[in-house]
Amino acid sequence: MSTPPAVPVPERRLRWAAQRLEAADLSLTCRRDSFCALCFHAYCHHCCDRHHHSHSHPGSSALCGADHAFPVTPDGRPDLPGGGAQLLGELGPVGLLMDLVANNDYVTRHPRDSFCLRCGEAFSAAICSHHHFDCCPAAVVRIEGEAAARGVRCTGYEWWFPYLESILGDPLISRLKILFIKFMYAI
Repeated sequence: MSTPPAVPVPERRLRWAAQRLEAADLSLTCRRDSFCALCFHAYCHHCCDRHHHSHSHPGSSALCGADHAFPVTPDGRPDLPGGGAQLLGELGPVGLLMDLVANNDYVTRHPRDSFCLRCGEAFSAAICSHHHFDCCPAAVVRIEGEAAARGVRCTGYEWWFPYLESILGDPLISRLKILFIKFMYAI
């Protein structure tokens, strides 16, 4: 008899994450609106703030310090008092940082098409790679579909399935025995 795979998220946290997923508004979108000068990454504050600001999220898996992240306007400029030259100068060469900041798209909105069971956040896989690398790829559930037809593709044997089963509806079975299970409620 084989042993079940290790669960990458503690059970208490999984129950909390399932509640957060059920309450999440997946019709909202994400866009890059912040930049971290420590990891040189533009990110969405909704999805990834806890990876950059440990002071605002105690017990989070913050990689960077609060002093290194700052908001950015949609036209790619740091949204800091006086343009942030002093802070940027403390973080590194101002010209290089300004080029790195401006080299990102801060306008395009991306659908929230994934959910991190470790963070309890819905996010856009297109712009928020932190969840895959920092939280654990196995903790990320891809969400497909639109409005009332939103759901997850799975086999029913995923480690997280028993925890999300209560918010999933009846499965639609494909020829490949991959299930597409819609959420019972419009999430």
